[in-house]
Amino acid sequence: MLSIGVPTYNRPKNLLRAIKSVQQQTFQNWELIISDDKSNGIENIDYLTELLNSDNRIRVFFQTENIGVKENYFFVLKKAKGEYFTWLSDDDYYHSDDYLQALMHKITEGYDFVFPKLNKIIKTQNGYKQLKNRDLQLSIKKRYSSHLQLIIRGYLGYQVMYGLFNIQILKNSIHLFLNQKDPDEGALTHFCLAKYNWFMVENVYYIKDMTDAHLFRSPFLVSLKEKFNHLISVINTIYTIENYSFSKRILLIFLFLFRIIYIILYLIVFKSRNFK
Repeated sequence: MLSIGVPTYNRPKNLLRAIKSVQQQTFQNWELIISDDKSNGIENIDYLTELLNSDNRIRVFFQTENIGVKENYFFVLKKAKGEYFTWLSDDDYYHSDDYLQALMHKITEGYDFVFPKLNKIIKTQNGYKQLKNRDLQLSIKKRYSSHLQLIIRGYLGYQVMYGLFNIQILKNSIHLFLNQKDPDEGALTHFCLAKYNWFMVENVYYIKDMTDAHLFRSPFLVSLKEKFNHLISVINTIYTIENYSFSKRILLIFLFLFRIIYIILYLIVFKSRNFK
């Protein structure tokens, strides 16, 4: 069985879109674990209460106090009963009805985790806009070069974080996510890419809605602070990866620093053009 964890907070409309994309899947052997982090409005509560009565595969938990993003992600993982696990952000969704079927087919071949391709979208004043995505060809047989590609040309954090994991592998690695002051998927994904047996599944897409992402809605200095905290966490993780030689680790760190600078400059330009 596959466990799907959905941490949610104050996003009833987007949450509905996310859940519908799960219910429409051709693969049906799943459980959906939703944890509401004490949302402010009654709309979320009413909708989730109704869900409980509509599908016995759906379990809903209402936090009595706000536990924060990091702990809410961990909460749904702890409640999972399946052999496999994936997170689904409450403002994202699956592109096609065979999304889960394709990932499950591949992970049952013996991989520790598999992940899809990624499409990023954002809602601007002129409607939804697709952000730049790059077509990557990755292979575990070329682990290091694939790792480099993901840093240089892709957005590896969301792409891997919302992949499908053998649940025990994820539980053994989750400390890399929980130990951070500002939760970020970077350290966890770099560690898993370097250590475990993975596969990128072609022709299935996770749709990442960036509209409410911190980097787009936060003031620039706040975004910069978050990026700096992310930077320190990822550098520490990469530096301790034993699978790669010292020179390979240094190159990864250098390219990651370059990527961070690129993202910061991109944010400056994007915000000036789309959020005047």
